Amino acid sequence: YKGGEVPIALNLAKRADRLAYRAVTAMKDATAIHGSRVIGWIGVDLILGDREDGRDDRVLEINPRITTSIVGLVELSHSSLIGAMIDLVEGSDSMADLVFQSGCRMRFDASGTVDRICDDDKVF
Repeated sequence: YKGGEVPIALNLAKRADRLAYRAVTAMKDATAIHGSRVIGWIGVDLILGDREDGRDDRVLEINPRITTSIVGLVELSHSSLIGAMIDLVEGSDSMADLVFQSGCRMRFDASGTVDRICDDDKVF
């Protein structure tokens, strides 16, 4: 794992969402067979391939915890992500109220170090 960058282009985000949803649904179905269930935060590590149709996209692993990408999302957000997650568990959909910074990307490495890259491509 080398890290990542957020946000990603909309077409890539849609592919990532579809792939992660399929992976978590498959895991959820498999655990239900054994009388278990999937609850809590789940992180899906994936690679999006070069093909636009997504045929080269792959799930690397599903983690039962918050993953490194949270550091980039926290830096990009003007709202509390953890607060929104807690609200969601308690039945309130504050995820819809999340506000993210525009004009910048957050690039992070495996150790959680974050670089802010803004429209002029300067790294902060």
